[in-house]
Amino acid sequence: MARPFWLRLVAAACLPMAGACQSYRPLELSGVRQGARVRLTMDQGVPVRLREITVERATLVDGEAVGVKDGALVLSALWVEREGGVGTPGEAWTVSVPVSAVATLAERRVSWWRTAVFGAGIAAATALGWRAFGGGSGGDSGGNRPGQQL
Repeated sequence: MARPFWLRLVAAACLPMAGACQSYRPLELSGVRQGARVRLTMDQGVPVRLREITVERATLVDGEAVGVKDGALVLSALWVEREGGVGTPGEAWTVSVPVSAVATLAERRVSWWRTAVFGAGIAAATALGWRAFGGGSGGDSGGNRPGQQL
């Protein structure tokens, strides 16, 4: 059965908002744990090698932390952005960024406050939708009535 267009539209609108329930919190280099989603920024662009290509003057790397090795932060890159805001998918390739080049390091966390607000908004929108479009049977379904012969 095909879904109504408005239902698909509402679902498509809610998906990006779900990402708003997450935030980045500052992290110390000593607090990096393997598998944590992190975002690091650099004051000056550094070259970041992604398999066959090198992203020159990279200023932001988003990925999963692997660890710190030989004075470099090792990440499984998900997104690499260079000066000017041009980004490249990292495709989970392992990259190394010198610790000395890291200006900020932040860990991605779920914001429980934002999640609660988002959930309350969805509940309110659902209630309003049911009222506006009628969610239940508004009358008799045509079944047996008292006094009606079978």
